[in-house]
Amino acid sequence: SLWDELSSRERFTESDRDCKEARDIAASIQFLFEQCAVEWAGNFLGNVCLGGGSFLNCNANSAIADTGRKVHLFPACSDDGCGVGAALYVAHHLMNEPRAKYKDHEIALLGKEYPREQPDVQFVARQLRDGKIVAWVNGRSEFGPRALGSRSILADPRNFHNREKINFLIKKREWWRPLAPSVLEENASELFFLEGKSQFMLRTAFSRHDHDFPAISHVDGTARPQTVSKDWNPDYRALLEEFECLTYTPMLLNTS
Repeated sequence: SLWDELSSRERFTESDRDCKEARDIAASIQFLFEQCAVEWAGNFLGNVCLGGGSFLNCNANSAIADTGRKVHLFPACSDDGCGVGAALYVAHHLMNEPRAKYKDHEIALLGKEYPREQPDVQFVARQLRDGKIVAWVNGRSEFGPRALGSRSILADPRNFHNREKINFLIKKREWWRPLAPSVLEENASELFFLEGKSQFMLRTAFSRHDHDFPAISHVDGTARPQTVSKDWNPDYRALLEEFECLTYTPMLLNTS
């Protein structure tokens, strides 16, 4: 049977994961998933709310949005976020609780709360400018896997070696894993082909200057930006602004 044939094949080893066949398989699966996601979303009228582990796939989210459909994404856009959706459904549809309009940070920062201290953003920005990699933990943490400025590893996006240091030495993972940028919301369209905001780091966008910011640019010239508005985490916003003052770069590398 086909199952027996597949089961009997020699599986890829750790050393094979970068071979052409492995890359082709991964690219084909990604392509097919995006096509299926777009076709699935086309079965619905109006806006779509995406949730479940599949929709941490930023390329698929962007492919759906590129069809012109408005896409709603919860920060914890994996299976854990589905529990929040179920609770809201029961509250509003079964118990007739009044609806509330939440601000972005109110639905993103639902994790564990840590003691909040006033950081010296000028000192931290200078360290980042001078090539240091900074662990930044301040205030209530994010709910979900994305680091959005409350529990982040930060670095200068202009230095290619920062990607190598973080992937190989700190996170100990594959070289091709992308690292995301946090960018001041008002500057996002200057640096990326991005319409609107991407406050939860769940969309991809092509970089306008990928050679200038190699640490956050993927091999295909895209990035997974987080746009940081003025009413987001005020300390994190202040750090981005201070880094811009020092480097003329309104953006930091940000990873969990």
